[in-house]
Amino acid sequence: MLVLSQGKRSMCDQLQEATNYIAHQKRKNQELRETRDMLRGVPTVDVRSCGDGIEVMIGGSRDGEVGVSDVVVVLEESGIEVTSCVSTCTRDCSFHCLRCEVNDTQDDKVGEVQEKLRHLFRHL
Repeated sequence: MLVLSQGKRSMCDQLQEATNYIAHQKRKNQELRETRDMLRGVPTVDVRSCGDGIEVMIGGSRDGEVGVSDVVVVLEESGIEVTSCVSTCTRDCSFHCLRCEVNDTQDDKVGEVQEKLRHLFRHL
């Protein structure tokens, strides 16, 4: 961590502090790259309330990916109707946003669907 001190410092002290700061930033950058690379390979699913329905966000690696159709089947089995789906694909990842209508109590369905989809993604 960079510590600022009061008063005059020699050029040597300033260069040493700059060197330490650069080394710290390189380590931090490397840690962030490793975290990014790890997260790219792990598919994620997030279910949340959205207006009068729920929104299902799916993202992650395209290798061994659960298809959107698999997710739609789970939603329909839970009595949820998918009203729209937006997908974005890059070279390495894909992201999907499904908007759904819920007939029952919304809060109950969010937890139920989240658990079913996590189970689906665990068994890729």
